[in-house]
Amino acid sequence: MIRLTRKYRLAMEIAPKFSHSDRDSLYSHLVGMGYWWNGQAWAFVEPEDSHPPSSVIRIRVMTASKLVAKVATELAERFELDGYTLSDTSRVYPCRPPNNNDGRVYLTFIPPEGWE
Repeated sequence: MIRLTRKYRLAMEIAPKFSHSDRDSLYSHLVGMGYWWNGQAWAFVEPEDSHPPSSVIRIRVMTASKLVAKVATELAERFELDGYTLSDTSRVYPCRPPNNNDGRVYLTFIPPEGWE
């Protein structure tokens, strides 16, 4: 039996005819329609309030601190072979314990023309 929470009741108001067996499938359906849940406002935000989709691709590379810069460079080179343009590379950020031996690098790519 599905619990009638406030979030569930609001979701049912948006998609009353959607046939579902659990809350997660209903929520996934709403996400597919462009809605997202704002927990602070206790409301679903409608698709027309959304920003347009991003035209960039951001990738987080996370591995051992001594390898992360090398792996990020190799990944960037591979993407550039496929026509992507590397527009930004972050510095190496250390991870917090217990993963303090790992590091992170963020890569930002611009896709090639005609991508989608």
